[in-house]
This record gives sequence, structure tokens and C-alpha cells, in this order.
Amino acid sequence: MNIKDDGIYYTGNEMHLNFQIIFEDESMAHAFESAVIRIPSMYRIYNQTGSADSDDISVTLQPLQVLLNDTTELKRIFREQYHKIDDDNDPSYEYDTLSTISINPITKLKLIDAENSAMFLRQNPEKCHLFNQSKYKEHSRNPNNIVYMSRFLYQQFAAINSTEGIPQFYFEYVSHSDQSLEVEIDDKACTAYETIVNIVFYDSEIKDALCPFMCNHTIKSTTEIQIKLYFENPREFKTFATMNKEATYCKWRSYNGIST
Repeated sequence: MNIKDDGIYYTGNEMHLNFQIIFEDESMAHAFESAVIRIPSMYRIYNQTGSADSDDISVTLQPLQVLLNDTTELKRIFREQYHKIDDDNDPSYEYDTLSTISINPITKLKLIDAENSAMFLRQNPEKCHLFNQSKYKEHSRNPNNIVYMSRFLYQQFAAINSTEGIPQFYFEYVSHSDQSLEVEIDDKACTAYETIVNIVFYDSEIKDALCPFMCNHTIKSTTEIQIKLYFENPREFKTFATMNKEATYCKWRSYNGIST
């Protein structure tokens, strides 16, 4: 295959696929660059292969010509090209500013993703029910049956569009504080309790792939992390999480050919 005249061609013994693309304006080119530069990391996450520094797939951007009346010589730098130094404690480099959205306070209390996760690219968190709301409609509005996630994590949790057809993780109640937290939302007081929750993954590879997108956590084992969420009634959350855990565990055993 060699159609260089049309802007698509292979080089390097047909291991490197090249594209030459012309955009109408600079903003469109930057949006395309921002999306393309994430292809390697997204490829490994969805295929659950390789590590963050793998060289199985890579993207190189090389602007050939800028047809603009622009005299600046500034070079665009992507977060993937930033190398953190030992005394650099600023985490802001890890996230593209395009991913910034406004998340309301009540959602933040039960948000599984990191607030500035790249998975929130122009997309708000989604409401996720621990206990199936279609089968048990009486629990659909119970706030202790609800957590919030990006669409990406929700798909992993609910086995949506999953080739394996099984959830990739579940939640496990650990404990909660006796002291309530008062939060004011729309001039109304909301009472919630800090709740310690373990997230248990199907295997260590899934944990390593999904952890970078999750909120502040402590690694408990090769397949578990621990986070803090806030619920009005942590004991009710424990009930819903336990039922979800049991259903998920049964699916895992069935997938592995183990009789339940």
C-alpha cells in the first residue's frame, strides 16, 4: 500500500501508518491532536494489554506546514510529553484542560472517578445504581443505592459492551464514621457520613488499568483499593453493595467455569 499522494501511506517496512491531514482552522487541528495523542493509552485500557510505558503502539505528531498569519514560534506540549521531576508535587499536568467540567457538590460525595479525570471530556458523571433499578423500582430513588461514575467506568462496572460480559469490579462496605458531615446544597442542609469502601477488581491487570482514573485511594492488595465516599445512610449502602457484590461474584465464578 503506497498512496502518499492521497495523504495515507506506510513507511518502515509497513509498520508505520502515516496520515497527512489539512484542517480549515487551527482549533480543529488542536482538537484532532488532543484526541489522537491519547490513542495508545486508550488502546491498552480497552484491550487490557501492555503497561503505561509499553511501545506496542505509539503516535507521533509532526505539523508539516502552518498556513496562518501567525508569527509565534511557540510549540504545543501535551501532557503525555511531560516528565515529572522528583520535587514536582503539582498534579495538574496529568489532565487536559478540555476535560474540565462542573460537578455539583452532591455528586462529588459519591464520585468514583477523579474529579479532573480525562474521562469527563465534555461529559458529566452518570448515575449508577448498585441494586438493579429496573427489577427493584422501589430502590431506584434511594440515594444510598447510587454512586456516580464517568461513562467509561460505568461501562466497566455494569459490563456494558463488554466482550467478557462480566463486571470488572464491585464495591465492598468496610466501615463508616459516627460523625455526620453537613453540606449545604441549594440553601438546604444535607447530612452524610464518611464511608470507607473497598473496590475489588476482577484481576490485577484490570486494577492497574482502571486505578489511574479513580478518586484518591489507597492500594490494599493486587486486586483491591480503598476509597472514601459519603452516604446519608451507610448501613443501607452496605446492604445494596453486598447484594451487588454477591451477584458480581457469581458472574465471575460462572465465567471461570466454577459452579455456584
